[in-house]
Amino acid sequence: MGLRPLPSGAFRIQDEGIWAAKAAVVDAWGLPSRALTDLDLNRRGTVIQEPENHPAFEGRHDVVERFRAGFAWQADDAGTTRWIPQGLTGEADGTDEGEAGRTWLAVSWHNEHDDVDKGMRVSFIDVTAGANPILYRNVLLVTPVAAGDDPSTHATFAAIPAHAGGALWFRNYLYVADSRGFDGGRPGGVLVFDMTNIKEVDPSRDDLLGWSAADDAYYAFGYRYVLPQVGRYVQVARDVAERLRWSFIGLDRTNTTRNLMMGEYTTSDEAPGRLVWWSLDERTGRLTAASPDRPLSASLARACSHEQFLQGCHSQDALADGTVWLTRTSGRDALCDRPVTGGEGATFQPWADQPEGLTYAPSSDNLWCVTERAGSRAVFAVKRASV
Repeated sequence: MGLRPLPSGAFRIQDEGIWAAKAAVVDAWGLPSRALTDLDLNRRGTVIQEPENHPAFEGRHDVVERFRAGFAWQADDAGTTRWIPQGLTGEADGTDEGEAGRTWLAVSWHNEHDDVDKGMRVSFIDVTAGANPILYRNVLLVTPVAAGDDPSTHATFAAIPAHAGGALWFRNYLYVADSRGFDGGRPGGVLVFDMTNIKEVDPSRDDLLGWSAADDAYYAFGYRYVLPQVGRYVQVARDVAERLRWSFIGLDRTNTTRNLMMGEYTTSDEAPGRLVWWSLDERTGRLTAASPDRPLSASLARACSHEQFLQGCHSQDALADGTVWLTRTSGRDALCDRPVTGGEGATFQPWADQPEGLTYAPSSDNLWCVTERAGSRAVFAVKRASV
């Protein structure tokens, strides 16, 4: 597999301009905000000491030989088929270095096979070196609903029925890939959540979501915390060929600039996926200068020459002829590194069982990955220098 250039000007993204309206609804809830460091981390993962004996890595020598750290989820998260882990990001994506003394990761999940679609959630995980068990908390992602838009005439929130295919933590925002538009014949995009406004709700009922008039309380299907959506970017496409399936996202560092990188999942009967980069504003944490009346053109675009079934991405110096790392699934599990300028690069396979999102921590050189399959789920790191 190699990468070939595409005209970046063909791909544009537009800010829907909902920031102020969504923030006003969040304020109207009157709910207490909680900092990430104040969350009650009520779930326990287990540090993986012998990766060769974990089902995600068993018989997969390329990854076992390079394994540096990792954990298995608490049993109910490891085995559930109702929640599927997809995206992976970390505090290092947004700050280059995490908070002193703490190392945080975040994994996005989407809901399946439930009587009621609960949408998406994110796990905030403290992976500080030496910690065992690994403590984390699952938080429901919600979209604010104004009083005038809900039958209750009360400010509330709703689930987001999206795939949560990829995640990027940048400054105070969590970006989550949203492929729903593409699947409906329209361009896709990304949803944006405010990390400074994690809200605490009443966790006593798992059958209700949003404000309950009977109890004058907010519920979230039994979750104690919700993370509200505050923004959305949607691709502007002139024709069908330009429309991107926003399947996964990651971060690129090129000198002092930062770019949100997105990629497409495609199957064997579809054209190979495309990779597109969009400039991030270091000061605001948002996409650079995008607005409802001023779409942002992509910084860079590449097409994969052969590959389908891509699931996660990370790049270094992409805008300066650097390197892209990609995960691949569907019985051909692999980690691939490819030069942005073209060329075959290297392929490590079989990699972990159904690898998904990627994130990188510069201070440790850890390239983290999350796996998907129920019963063999793990979050683990290898040294990027080894791949």
